Amino acid sequence: MSDLIHAIATLAQNERDVKVKIEEGEIKEFLRGTISIMDIKENCATQLDELKAKFLKCRKELGGLDINEFEEAVTPLISKGISRNQILTTFQKMDPCDEGAISWNDFINFAIEEHNKRIQMRATMYEMPFSPEAFKKKHSHSDTFMAISFMPTVDPVSLHVDWGNGKYALLSREGVMSVWTATMKNISYTYLSGRGRPSPDWNLDLVTMYHNGFVAVANTLREISFFDYNMQGWSRKYWLRDLEHCVTKMNYWAGLEKEKIAVLLWGDTSGSVVMLEFELSQRTPLFGIPVKEYCIELHYSDLVKGLYKGVTFRIFRNVHSDWVKQVRYMPKTTSILSCCADNHTGLFMTPTEPTKRKACYFTTMKGILSFDYSQNINLVAAASIDNNIWLYNPYVPHKVIAIMEGHTRPITHVKINEEENYLLSVDMGRNVHVFNITTQITIMRIPSQVLKMGFYPINAVYLNPERKMCILGGSSLVILKRRRLEGLNVEVRSHDEKLVAALYSAPYEQVVSVCRGAVIRVWDINTGTRVMQFTMAHSKKVHGRMVPVEIECAALTDNKKRLFTAAEGVVKIWNFSCGVLLRVLEPCQPHQRINSIVVAKSIIYITGWSKNITLYSDFKGEELVKKTWPQKHNEDCLGLCILEPNLIASFSYDGQIIVWSRETTESYCRMSASFGHRPELEAAVTTGGKGANIMGTANGLDDNSDEGEEEGEDSFMTIGKHLRKEGGWYRGLRALKKRQIERQKRRMAKERKDFTAKFKKKKKRMNMQGLSLVYESAVECMIFLESRKAIDSHTATIVAAGAECWVRFWSLHPKGGLLGQFNSTRRKLESIRCMTTDKENEYLLTGDTMGHLRVKLGAL
Repeated sequence: MSDLIHAIATLAQNERDVKVKIEEGEIKEFLRGTISIMDIKENCATQLDELKAKFLKCRKELGGLDINEFEEAVTPLISKGISRNQILTTFQKMDPCDEGAISWNDFINFAIEEHNKRIQMRATMYEMPFSPEAFKKKHSHSDTFMAISFMPTVDPVSLHVDWGNGKYALLSREGVMSVWTATMKNISYTYLSGRGRPSPDWNLDLVTMYHNGFVAVANTLREISFFDYNMQGWSRKYWLRDLEHCVTKMNYWAGLEKEKIAVLLWGDTSGSVVMLEFELSQRTPLFGIPVKEYCIELHYSDLVKGLYKGVTFRIFRNVHSDWVKQVRYMPKTTSILSCCADNHTGLFMTPTEPTKRKACYFTTMKGILSFDYSQNINLVAAASIDNNIWLYNPYVPHKVIAIMEGHTRPITHVKINEEENYLLSVDMGRNVHVFNITTQITIMRIPSQVLKMGFYPINAVYLNPERKMCILGGSSLVILKRRRLEGLNVEVRSHDEKLVAALYSAPYEQVVSVCRGAVIRVWDINTGTRVMQFTMAHSKKVHGRMVPVEIECAALTDNKKRLFTAAEGVVKIWNFSCGVLLRVLEPCQPHQRINSIVVAKSIIYITGWSKNITLYSDFKGEELVKKTWPQKHNEDCLGLCILEPNLIASFSYDGQIIVWSRETTESYCRMSASFGHRPELEAAVTTGGKGANIMGTANGLDDNSDEGEEEGEDSFMTIGKHLRKEGGWYRGLRALKKRQIERQKRRMAKERKDFTAKFKKKKKRMNMQGLSLVYESAVECMIFLESRKAIDSHTATIVAAGAECWVRFWSLHPKGGLLGQFNSTRRKLESIRCMTTDKENEYLLTGDTMGHLRVKLGAL
């Protein structure tokens, strides 16, 4: 109990002390969490014990505290300024099924889940590391870039290194070095060969030695040249020749303020690592030899023998079984970290001085192509050939902390930004991923199509956290930088993917939005701020990793406290207040798209591409009851619509509308503008079966319904009269069915004949009668007019809209049918996707694919 109390107090204190760079409105809304409204401190364990005791003393028939008891129990712990309405809203969020009581477990689980989801949501409120577009920089290099390094500004008095100001040095393979400002404006180009033309040998790497302003360049001739800048430009001052092996990668670090040393490292093709340590305390020149006007030639054999003053030579031979891909000096632990593509010796760490710590290899599954080390958070990120990034604690090399997944190609570069808590990686496919270090989730992805760097790989990557920019070098030079958008032309998006639904919850005064990327967000309708978010609502495993599944539809329950989402035939029920999954409804036909979900009287109705209507029970604690109604539609069902007390209508892509009884599961009639303007009664109605009284609960039947029918019109209300005229049940049924079929055939033949003649005569926009016979009669949305009489031959009860922006008004009465229709646009291939009306059914609102929201007065 004490551990649980301490955990709750910690959660409350964390939520109150959290300081994030978001708007003031978001901070206020964030503090409206369940635990945040309570004034919980570390020394109030007694109050929490009393709160738990009140929960345990609840009435057995309720199983918890009701709303009044809950208010009385938590009032002593409530912070100042919290209203009674907020307490009641909190209770409703903990009781989404309207059971009227909550237990101690419900209270604790809800509070913790809500806190975790808010922490995850807060991470997404930060600004994106880079803008979505990439900026391509023009340059005069004729070969691919091999290295990008930064020469920071050093204060000569305090020796402080300013990584925000300085110059960039870029090296291409043909031996051309260019210098750029901190804002990436070119200053100069220099041929390092000194002959005014590219060098015949390849230049492999470059590092800036910012303690004296030198630049070290390694090439394939087993040489390292040290260049200095003077009035004539860049000139070579030191020339280290005759190395044992070719240099593959270099690294430089200088401790100007405390350590008073500078370290130059390089790895070679033999798998060895060489270290040169320069002393800075005595202001000794490089290699103990003052700079001359000419180039000073140095021999590697003399360096090994220690003939040069002010420099210490160390070598770690054959620590790798392959070429060294990267090498790094770790000043905090005075160690060297290097990697190679070999599976067994992929990542190696060794101390520079003989200490208690020994050299060791990190546990890796595959070879390591790149790594980065963060001193402040004490983290090593290694980019593996297996397309993953492995995170290690340098003090525990045999154990992996976490694995970052998301790349589909081997990763060649990885950089850590410890200030903003993200990691940037680049793979062989020239794709850039940005991961959150804490959650290991991809927060940004820039594909190769956006970078447009050609077919050559990215050889050089430099991340400047101070400037908030990243430079990528391959055959082209591309810059990723953060651009702050200001003004009124900023495009604000609630989701990164297309929206599936936006639903309003009146009890909470919140809007729930669902997008195709399986992300669900909850918004406060009064302030417009985001109060809850949870991702990966639907997911599946692909190639060993979890990927989101596109959500197809969403809906709220009757009490507007729970959320339904559907994807690939699976329906999930959520408590969207805290992001908790309450229930999963397994599909009857897997992988069938679901287009509509409605709930009425604790029964869930689902339909979609299966062309059936499937029912599930919505009772908590009971076994799942699943039932499928008979298939009546010939095309995919696009939606469902409910009319109380017992009707439900389904509509499909071919424009067919079927009205069902929810009690008897029998269909009452069919309506389709393609094959007639009158409802077609079903056999259960015309035969007087159990569906004959399907509309018995509706009030206000047509007073003239007992009169004689016109030719070609049959009614379920006059079925008894017809049977009496025929002189027998079976004989009357046979004759009635025969006449109905004959009339239907004659009507369909006549309509097809008229449509064919008019279509051949002119190919302009068709009239209403011909237009009803083609795909333009598809119904995509439908509503019931609840304020109207359910059955009246002159009153429209159903409004259907869809393809070609047609809006049609139907009456359920057998003599009614299609009472009218109109078209809201003359543009082809457009459709109405959503429609609603007010409670009095005076206004009709439609939204179409052109982005127009139309409000019609008196149309109903």
